[in-house]
Amino acid sequence: MIRTLLIITAFGLLACNSSPKNTENKAEEITSPDVNTILVTDTTKAAAWLIDAVKEHFENNDPTMETMSTKTYYQYKTEATNVDMGINGSLDRLAFEQKWKDQFDTKYAGIQTGFLISAQDNGKVIVNSFDFLKEENNKLWFNVILEDVDFKTKFRREIAIVKEDNSFKVADVKESIE
Repeated sequence: MIRTLLIITAFGLLACNSSPKNTENKAEEITSPDVNTILVTDTTKAAAWLIDAVKEHFENNDPTMETMSTKTYYQYKTEATNVDMGINGSLDRLAFEQKWKDQFDTKYAGIQTGFLISAQDNGKVIVNSFDFLKEENNKLWFNVILEDVDFKTKFRREIAIVKEDNSFKVADVKESIE
């Protein structure tokens, strides 16, 4: 009788010890965020941010190019806009390409054009279409068509968004994409 009681107690203790491990593992599996889920969530949030930021930028110039861009992209695009302009600090095309070739594909820089669109003047600019392309080097790349509805002009861009300081920022814009 004592022997039977010891065997039942031993099985009971083994069963109690093994259950929490299984429950704990299951809890970890359930609560651990899946990389694809994070990517989808960030992609959706980045898309919403960009659509709103573009609208506000062209309506009120707020956010400005500087506040909606990473510091590096802001400096790159500012220098691209000023290439061969002959103003203090502007670079010629070769110097610009040499300086930035390791960080950006300079053939898509939008030399001597504005931020996001290449038109000097613009009417109401909206995001006409928006598709996720890829995630690469912590950047979310989107194929974006910006449309100036007043001037009936469309601008196709590939725009890279990064998460920085609990917000999103433009990290690159490839212009003149065919």
